[in-house]
Amino acid sequence: MNQMTLSQSAEQIFVMSQNMSAAKEDLAWATYVLLQNTNTTSMLILAQGELCVWGYWKLPEGVSKNNTLDWFRSNIYNERYYNIKSQGTCSVLVQPMLFNPNPSTNGTGNIEGFVLLASSMR
Repeated sequence: MNQMTLSQSAEQIFVMSQNMSAAKEDLAWATYVLLQNTNTTSMLILAQGELCVWGYWKLPEGVSKNNTLDWFRSNIYNERYYNIKSQGTCSVLVQPMLFNPNPSTNGTGNIEGFVLLASSMR
């Protein structure tokens, strides 16, 4: 396996929208387990407009901890995905999230979010 090291300027971040569902604690534990037990270094979950960001990220200068969620949200909704990166990332997985699956269309539903996982492994 070819693994790159994380940038010294990357910092560990954990932020979650205050309006996340009642499963907020479950989501926090599930993401923690994923980060601890896999080669994932950074993750971002967007679910019905709410965000959970955890892992090592390099934010631009001037983005304070209080503005971290707003920075991620503005980059996502302004289609500037290429700015959302973690230096040292070698692979990325993005999985859309479906809500309200429709049985008449083989379980497809509205895409109302995604899970993004980044790793320093190729």
